[in-house]
Amino acid sequence: MKIVVIGSIEAGVSAAHKLGAAFNEAKIVVYEKSAFYSCGSCGLPYYLSESMESLKTAIGAKEQLLAAERIEAHLRHEVSEIRPERKEITVRDIENDRVFTDTYDKLILATGSSNLLPDVPGAEKVGVQTLKSVEELLFLKEYTKTPYVRDICILGGSYAGLEIAKAFLKLGRSIRVIERQNKLLPGFDPEVCEMLMQELAEEGVQVVLNETVKEFTGRTFIDGVRTNRGRYDCDLCVVAIGVAPNTALARAAGISLTESGAVAINERLETSVKDVYAVGDCAAQ
Repeated sequence: MKIVVIGSIEAGVSAAHKLGAAFNEAKIVVYEKSAFYSCGSCGLPYYLSESMESLKTAIGAKEQLLAAERIEAHLRHEVSEIRPERKEITVRDIENDRVFTDTYDKLILATGSSNLLPDVPGAEKVGVQTLKSVEELLFLKEYTKTPYVRDICILGGSYAGLEIAKAFLKLGRSIRVIERQNKLLPGFDPEVCEMLMQELAEEGVQVVLNETVKEFTGRTFIDGVRTNRGRYDCDLCVVAIGVAPNTALARAAGISLTESGAVAINERLETSVKDVYAVGDCAAQ
C-alpha cells in the first residue's frame, strides 16, 4: 500500500497515518513544494519576535518527526497534475528542474489555503505582506530589522491579525489594527471585544474600526494605507483578512468542490473521486 500526501500540513500527515494503520507496511510519501515543512501557520507569529535558533528548532522537530515515523518526504517538489483514472501524479522537482511521474494507492490532498489580499490599487507593492509560510516569516523577520520599518498596520482584527500585532509589539514597533467591522474578533461576545480593546489601548496599539482599505500608497515600497475614512502612514502592512482554499489541483482533476470553493468531502474525508481524500483548510463537508 502506497499513500501519497500532497502538502506537509499536520492534518495530511495524520490522515496518512490513520489510513496506513489499516494496512501493514504502508509506504507514506509526502510532496511539499515549499523549501520548509509546514510548522502550522497559527504558530508562525510567535517566531517574529523570537530568535532564529528557536525557529530552526521548530523546523528541525518537524523533520525529525517525519523521519522517526518513516515517512519519505520531499521538499521543493510540486505536484502539477493528478490523473485519478491511472492513480498517477506528475511531480516537478523544483531544485533540479526535473519532472517525473509517481503512482499511489491512496492520495491525500493537504494543500492548505492562501491568504487573501484586498483587490485595491497598490496591493502589489513591497511591504504589503501576508504571513502563511516559513518563507514569508523569514522575509518579515529580515524586513523589520531595518530601522526604516517603524509604523506597521495589521489589516484584519481576527485572531490571526491580533497574534501578528502582539508579535510586532514585542519588537517595539508602532502598531495600528484596521478592521472593517464594528468590533475586533467578529463572532465573539461584545464584552470580550471591549476588554480586548481596552487591553490593546493600554499596550499602545491603535485600533481603527468600520474602515475598509481602498489603496496602498507609495511608489515601489508602501508608505501608507488609504481607507474609506482617511489615510495612515505605514512602512509595512500585514494582511490577515481571511484565506481561500488551494484547490486548483483538485479542480483540474475533476474532483467536486463545495459552493465555498473547498474540496467536498464526507465524514470519512473521502472526495468525489475514489481513493482520493482531502484534509485541512483545502477541504469542507
